[in-house]
Amino acid sequence: MEAVLRSNRGTSALTLRLAPRSSAEWDCALGWIGEHWADGQGRPFTGAVDGFVLTTAGLEAVHRHLVSWLDGPLDALVSSRLDASFDLAAPLQTFAFRFGPVDGVINERGKPVVGLAFSIGALMGNVHLVTDPSCLALFAESLADALHGGQR
Repeated sequence: MEAVLRSNRGTSALTLRLAPRSSAEWDCALGWIGEHWADGQGRPFTGAVDGFVLTTAGLEAVHRHLVSWLDGPLDALVSSRLDASFDLAAPLQTFAFRFGPVDGVINERGKPVVGLAFSIGALMGNVHLVTDPSCLALFAESLADALHGGQR
C-alpha cells in the first residue's frame, strides 16, 4: 500500500510504499519527487530508497497526530499547532517526520512544512515540502488505508 504526501502546489511528493513485516513493523520504500530552484527555475528531481523498517507504533502516532489536528475547528488549523516530530524507524535507521518550520523555507499561513530526515547504512538525507490541510488529510487517509489494509 502507498501513503502519499503531496505539496500544496502538487509538484512535489513523498511516497511511502508500505508492506507489513509483522504486527509491529513495516517494510518501507521511500520515493520522492521535488524541484530544484537554484537557477531561478524549477527543475524536477526524483529519488528512492528501499529497505527501511518502520514501526507500527510510529506510523499510528503520525496518523493520530494528523487526524487530531485536522478534526479541530477551522480556526485551529494553525500550522504551529501541528508542530511535532516522530521517528518511525526501527533501531539502527532514521526515518523522522517533522511537522514545523524549516530554515530557509517560505510558507504561507495555514500551509505547514513537513520534513523527513532519513538514514540507512551510510546514506543520509533530508527532504521537505510545503503542504496544506487537504494534502495532509489525503496523506492521513492513505496512511490509515495502509495500516488497516483498506479495512476501516
